[in-house]
Amino acid sequence: MASEGVVFDTAGEDRQFLRDLAVSTIALLVAYNAVIGAFPVLRLPENTKRCAWVLSIFSSCVCGPVCLPYVWRYVFQEWDETNMFQDDEVSRSLVTFFFAYLMVDTYYSVMHYSDQLAFLTGWGHHIFYMTLFYMALKYHFCIGIMTTFPLEISTIPLSLGRVNPRWRNDLAFGVLFFLTRILYHGFLLERWYNMVAPPLTLWPICAIVLVLHAHWMYSWYIGYMKRLKNGKGKKEEGEGASEKKAGGQLFGSMD
Repeated sequence: MASEGVVFDTAGEDRQFLRDLAVSTIALLVAYNAVIGAFPVLRLPENTKRCAWVLSIFSSCVCGPVCLPYVWRYVFQEWDETNMFQDDEVSRSLVTFFFAYLMVDTYYSVMHYSDQLAFLTGWGHHIFYMTLFYMALKYHFCIGIMTTFPLEISTIPLSLGRVNPRWRNDLAFGVLFFLTRILYHGFLLERWYNMVAPPLTLWPICAIVLVLHAHWMYSWYIGYMKRLKNGKGKKEEGEGASEKKAGGQLFGSMD
């Protein structure tokens, strides 16, 4: 979906996709098993919730920082809506990496932590984004997808705190969530909404997700203020006990 007249090397793109998918999948499998092997406590039946966030650490630590040069260039420095519907080797590789994360997380959800993946926010989330990213790869709007990856930055402290409660930092998570999933998200929505003639209308998806993020931001604020009142750093009994993992990405849940 880049500029008219551009001829794409479909065979070359297919080879890159298969290569990137294989490398990303192997890397995520090795990383997950290395963490589980290094910390045997995670293998205990009562720690499936902690296991469910291990892969999110790796995906957010990769996607969040790597996308920033693209965001600076294509969203802030050289805004041109046609750039949202183009791609290059790096953007295709990163989108493929996220695709691999969803695929591997789905596999381990079935094998290791099936109780942590809800039908709608888990299975629905993964299937939706795997479809979206496949379309981005097929129709060449991976740069547009990359401009949404700053939303992953808030997942870094969230997933770290889920895997190890001693690493939990509610304030850092809340501040990053507000900066990325509220302020930046709103700015990106304004950009997408004002596109003149986009080959694909993206803003409705962006708007729906922003409403969800605003709701979660409010819920986090209420919960955070309660925790401060009851004693800083102490989580209320039962709070979040029924939470199901929502992939930790883009539709990531909060408490």
